[in-house]
Amino acid sequence: MELITIIGGDRSNSFITVAEADAILAEHTLLDTSSWDGLSDGEKSERLVYAGLILKNRYSWLHWPVYKNQGMPFPRWHLDDDGNTVYVGSTGQPGIPEGIKKAQALIALNVVHRASVHLTAPSQGKAGPLIRRLSLFNSLDVTVTDTPTASTDQSSLGRVTDSPNWMIEELVREYAAQACFYLDDTDRSPEPLDEVKV
Repeated sequence: MELITIIGGDRSNSFITVAEADAILAEHTLLDTSSWDGLSDGEKSERLVYAGLILKNRYSWLHWPVYKNQGMPFPRWHLDDDGNTVYVGSTGQPGIPEGIKKAQALIALNVVHRASVHLTAPSQGKAGPLIRRLSLFNSLDVTVTDTPTASTDQSSLGRVTDSPNWMIEELVREYAAQACFYLDDTDRSPEPLDEVKV
C-alpha cells in the first residue's frame, strides 16, 4: 500500500512515514518492538495505513479540519475568543500533533500488527475456547480453558490501566471529542483553506 503523508492532502492516508514510526516505537522501552523491526517497509506501510483508518473512522475529533476535502482528520483548527485562528497541537501553521503521530505508531504495532499475527486461514475457521476435559458417562462434565478474572477496581485509574491500549487512549484524549456533535460550521469555525491535491 502506498503511504501518503502530505499534510492536508486529499488522498493522504497516514500522519507519519515508516521512518517516523520506527523512531517513535524505538523510544518506547515498555514495548517489545522486535516483531515490528522484522517487517519490511511495505508491511509497515500497510499497518500504518490501517492505523490511519482507525484514527480517521473510530474517533470524533474536536474542532474543524483546516483544508477542504483533506484525507485525514488532522490538521485541525478553531477560532479563539478574539477571532484568531488557532491550529490544534502546533504553532502558527497547520500540523499534526505529536500525540496523534505517536498514537498512530502504537496502533500500527499494538492493534493492527498484533491482530494480523493472530489471523487464521479461512479453512481453519473461527478460533474458540479449548476443551481440557470431557466426560460423557454418569454426567456431562465439560471444562474449558481458564479465562482471566474480571477487574474489580472501579476507579478511573483502574479502568485506564486495565485497557491493553491505555497508552493510545492517553495520547488521543486531548484531541478526541467525548461525543459526536453536529454543529453549524459557520459557528466559530474558520473558513477552510483550499484543497491540497495529491
